[in-house]
Amino acid sequence: MTNEYFAASQEVDDFYNEILKFASFVTIEVGEEYRKTYGSPITNGALFSIATNSIALHQVVHSLCFNGWAFATALVLRTLLDLYANILVIVNAENNESEFMAFRYTHYFLKANLNGHVLAEESKKQIIEGLKQLHEDIRSKAHDYMFKRKLLGYWYSPEYSNTKDILDKFDSSLKSDFYNKLSSASHGGLLGLHLFKDSPDEKNPNPRADKKSQNLALSVSNHLILEIFGRYGHL
Repeated sequence: MTNEYFAASQEVDDFYNEILKFASFVTIEVGEEYRKTYGSPITNGALFSIATNSIALHQVVHSLCFNGWAFATALVLRTLLDLYANILVIVNAENNESEFMAFRYTHYFLKANLNGHVLAEESKKQIIEGLKQLHEDIRSKAHDYMFKRKLLGYWYSPEYSNTKDILDKFDSSLKSDFYNKLSSASHGGLLGLHLFKDSPDEKNPNPRADKKSQNLALSVSNHLILEIFGRYGHL
């Protein structure tokens, strides 16, 4: 399939497709093996959610490039970095507490509903059902987290303050600095919205055949998918 705005090199596009096939294979195979071996529904569910959302966003990056909107991939790539940070927290949990951290990841939004929200009672029921799936060794701790601890800004707080903090600890300052640049786009910042434009001084609302930016966006997405699925397969 061709498009007048898609200018990425064939090599980058081919690698994108190979990464997509690899990620889809790992999602199915690792997920099934984990269910057979460990039988931890919360952790498996959290990782599967991160994996499938990552695959979907990887395809969104390609779709934006294909249609001439490479500049908008900054928003999607930032979310991919957030997903990468989430999986880093779960798989690097200390004292074998991956299941506890996965529970927090999958139930945080329900905790946010408990205080005066119209869905408070329904959220409480879902939390209780989720607690039943946990091993008794961590069930009490998870219960206290949901019902006694103060709601903080992120599901992984207070252990980590933000995505940059996670990337600094488990990966590199290079990625955390790049995350800050991508974050500029999510806030409408000039730098972030110009990162993936070959000629940022050309201001117009039209699609662009930006070869360099498309190659860069797809390459960053390829790299992040490899990082995410490298961790997914090594819990």
